[in-house]
Amino acid sequence: MKKLYISLLGTALLSVVLLSWLIDGIANDNDEHNDFSQQQALLSGMLSYLGSYPAEHNANDLQSLTATLIST
Repeated sequence: MKKLYISLLGTALLSVVLLSWLIDGIANDNDEHNDFSQQQALLSGMLSYLGSYPAEHNANDLQSLTATLIST
């Protein structure tokens, strides 16, 4: 009877440890893919791309983009 009790207790403890490890892994995956980090990465990429553009092209591009948005 003592052997059965120890084996049940060990199984329960192992289950708790494994489930907590699994839940922690799922929670960390969701933190890496949240909306804020994706938007921040997108904006930093856009800023680096626009920073390489000459300033005189920005006015022309803005006018064409405005015309495109107004026509739709």
